[in-house]
Amino acid sequence: MSEEQLIPTPSVFGETGNFLLERELGRGGMGGVYMGRDKMLDRPVAVKVMLREYGSDADFVERFKKEAQACARLVHPNIAQVYSYGIADGMPYIAMELVAGGSLDAIMRNQGANTDVPRIMKLCEQVAQALRCAADQGLVHGDVKPENVLLDANGNAKLVDFGLSAMQKDTDEIWGTPYYIAPEKVKKEPVDYRADMYSLGGTIYHALTGVAPFEGDDANAVVRKRFEAPPKKPSEVRPGISPQIDYLVMKMLALNPADRYPSFEALLVDFKKVMATGLSVAPAGAEAAPAPSAAPSGGGRKLVLKGKRKLTVRTATHLEPPVEEGDSEMSAEEESAAYAAQNRRPRLKTLRERRALVEADGSEEAPKDNVGAKIALFVGGIFGVIVVVGLLLFWFVQSGESDAREKRSAAVQKTQDDVRASFTKTREFALKAQTDLDVAASEAEQACAKQTKEMRQVLSGRYTERVLDLLRPAPTKELRDAIASTNTAPAAAETAAPAAGAAAA
Repeated sequence: MSEEQLIPTPSVFGETGNFLLERELGRGGMGGVYMGRDKMLDRPVAVKVMLREYGSDADFVERFKKEAQACARLVHPNIAQVYSYGIADGMPYIAMELVAGGSLDAIMRNQGANTDVPRIMKLCEQVAQALRCAADQGLVHGDVKPENVLLDANGNAKLVDFGLSAMQKDTDEIWGTPYYIAPEKVKKEPVDYRADMYSLGGTIYHALTGVAPFEGDDANAVVRKRFEAPPKKPSEVRPGISPQIDYLVMKMLALNPADRYPSFEALLVDFKKVMATGLSVAPAGAEAAPAPSAAPSGGGRKLVLKGKRKLTVRTATHLEPPVEEGDSEMSAEEESAAYAAQNRRPRLKTLRERRALVEADGSEEAPKDNVGAKIALFVGGIFGVIVVVGLLLFWFVQSGESDAREKRSAAVQKTQDDVRASFTKTREFALKAQTDLDVAASEAEQACAKQTKEMRQVLSGRYTERVLDLLRPAPTKELRDAIASTNTAPAAAETAAPAAGAAAA
């Protein structure tokens, strides 16, 4: 692009001169991007101006107009809104929302391989939501890359440059960024939303690891690498990335489009699960959560519940008083031994005394049975029996209480397990219900748009285009939110410090 084809700034621009271009934000192979102000509506805008050589191509101008009209219908909080289209001084242009909060590319340049994983995943989830909106309208972005992911004043992602890759003049050329271009686009096969999914996967890979999934000495080498072997997992390049993120990115980067996610709805389901439980790696020594499959984060939740269950069992076992069965039996033996010793001592003492008396009297008469000793023996036996029976009763009571405690603990544990299982099923049902509702809402919007289109075709020729434009579906919640977000006060818009404009394709 030569210098004389650029628009000097500041200058007035537009078919009616309603745009004031303040300064140039960037250049690309197709034109330049300027920060300006819509004088009629008094709001900041970004104006993307194509080169004059494209303005002289009638076929390009027609396709550019249709793409601009299609992009203007994409009303989504994560898509930069297209305001108007026109041709001024032989140069086609579009005026769009000015996004002045930086870009994902700037974050990657500043932080390298030390980017904030949760922030990157959140931004790319918002980009996936924007691409789902485009896919529902049958529109393919064609050049998803970090430069086209801008940030608004609140740090939310805004995807720009929808459909500009379709503006190539030479059909033999392949337009796209070598790091992120989908294989089917390289092979000039028909592309659909899965090509954008592949490019988004490459963008996530590059933003998380600091390196592109495929690298080479030149663009041809980079493109050729994706057909030779799959890239390394992100965790192999940057340790600490979770298996769930590995699974998500590698599935998006599948060489065959059929091996990728079947829809952006399915991709967003896994995104939500990764954002909930798969942003970090389990600590050393802990059981690692499995990568996402049908339920990528279910293993993580099971791990948490498993740990709690073990803790509960250990606590209950620790609180149970030990049953001292051996101690009870030893006490009975000791009591019997003590009883026998006590019964022997009086008898020996009596015999010695009697022998002494016999020897003193000179009599050889043998001692007769001692009645007192028999009585003492009988009483001691009864006492020993009572002690043994008491110990047995004490052991029986303690054993019964221990069994009761074990039963109560088992009942409590079962209740806890049932509650956890119920929570898990409820969570799974809620996720499935949300997915079903999203799909149903998308189908309803598509059906409504289809019926509106058919009505326009039927009524075309009977009524003016202005009347036909009134046949539009009722605004969705996303449309209402997007309209509300763009109705900012002029003073707030003037104080916003623009950091970057829409990037060229």
